[in-house]
Amino acid sequence: MKIKTVKISNKFYFIFITFLLILFAQRSLSYLSHIYDGGHHGSLFQNVLEILNGKLPYKDYFSQYGHLNDLINSLTVYVLNKDIFGLYINTTLFYFLSVFILGYVSFTLSNIYSFFFAVLILIFNHPIPEYPWPNYSAFLFLTLSVLIFNLKNNYQLFVSSFCLGISILCRENFYIFIIPTWIFLSFLIYMHYRELVKLSYFLCGLILPISIFFIFLSLNDIFDEWLSFQILPFLYVDAYDTTLTSLIKNFFIFFSTEVIFNLVEKPQYLSILLIYLFNAFVLFEEIFLKKIKNIKVIFICTLCLSSFIVSVNYEIFRLYTSISLGLPIIFYRLHLNKVKDTSFIYIFILIFISIYSFAYYPSGNVKFFKNINFDHSYKDKEIRYFKNQKWTSDKWDFTKNFQTRDSKIFNRCNIEYILNLTPNAFILALSNFSRVQNSHIFNDHLGLEFPLFFQRDFNKKINKLIIQENIYIVTTANNIKILKTNLNQYFELEPISFYEGKEFFYKILVPKDCYQKIIN
Repeated sequence: MKIKTVKISNKFYFIFITFLLILFAQRSLSYLSHIYDGGHHGSLFQNVLEILNGKLPYKDYFSQYGHLNDLINSLTVYVLNKDIFGLYINTTLFYFLSVFILGYVSFTLSNIYSFFFAVLILIFNHPIPEYPWPNYSAFLFLTLSVLIFNLKNNYQLFVSSFCLGISILCRENFYIFIIPTWIFLSFLIYMHYRELVKLSYFLCGLILPISIFFIFLSLNDIFDEWLSFQILPFLYVDAYDTTLTSLIKNFFIFFSTEVIFNLVEKPQYLSILLIYLFNAFVLFEEIFLKKIKNIKVIFICTLCLSSFIVSVNYEIFRLYTSISLGLPIIFYRLHLNKVKDTSFIYIFILIFISIYSFAYYPSGNVKFFKNINFDHSYKDKEIRYFKNQKWTSDKWDFTKNFQTRDSKIFNRCNIEYILNLTPNAFILALSNFSRVQNSHIFNDHLGLEFPLFFQRDFNKKINKLIIQENIYIVTTANNIKILKTNLNQYFELEPISFYEGKEFFYKILVPKDCYQKIIN
């Protein structure tokens, strides 16, 4: 009778948690559909459109994160008739599935209450995916790897390792911590079992998807282009005028000295701090103090602790798609704790700060979510890419004004190409013209020359098209200076205003002959 009651109780928790996650997922989709972000959202959406148009990553367009993530997104966007909402569906699904899996892992390492508490801690501190970023897809496969990992089953070892490989292909810089963890775990598996067959299953799991990816690069003759992108993290570090050593140092200084004193304004960091400390302690305990080692626990701890390297700028969404992987370890260790009062204190602190976090920062302490104007946002079904978006009138006006202007140039002028020198990638999606640039956007904060590192012949191509008067240019007032050519034969049409905190103007430059056709 008691066993039956426990099963009913567990079933109730599963249903309740599923219902709760569905509610939060729907809320996330609502928030994301209100965001106009031509930089982050626009770049990833343009990557998807490039794939659907048969373009190759690294060579034909700036694929800076992970091709597999773009490929997965392209499938959903295609099914939705090229609607950007597909990005938001995927990102939301990736994140909340990850939350469910981490809750379930907590349950397997502790009890059913840990399932509920783990889910609550994650969704209250990070309730909405911040961007449609590949961190979320990569995180899902990390959680799947942890869930599936089972030393007693070789096939599960293979699939667990395979998921690690897929995670790398979704977010390529994740290899920085996944590969060392995989090597370390391979060593532990061999030392624990002394079975080459078992080790081979685990090794082959990660090697297989990576090998398939390398074959894809080789067959499409883009290996060298991909290889050049591997220095991208270091270019970012240089662009922000810092060093990796400084970033790591500042990360640990922040969490050791500032988190406690920023609880009111940034409560989300406390959970991450506690997760990290617990995982450090448990890893030391498992390796050095226990005779019978729990390899799965060591696996989780190592992934959690080493993943800080992809979160060194301590952005909340990065932390909750990396270090939060170690949350089940807290419940695992507290479940072993014989002093129940101590366990209660830790759980109380985590739950209390999470409730506080959600109560005072229901949008996850993300500025642009807090600034959404729900009352004056609406749908407009005219543009196929944005049929499910809810934007304010100024965003719709800009989008339609640009599309009208682009169509007029397309219909009246003998031009084939567009050059987008703005930080808004939606311009390329909306345009009727072919693009010649690999990077979809140009940003001041990274330096205007930054995208050109991966397209050395950029100015040569643009100069040729300008001389031929076969390209028109959309630019901000500052970004036009990146061009190393004479624009005497180009004339400026009436600029289009764009409001983003303050009013900006996008200039439109067309050849003289085209200009005459437009104004007459």
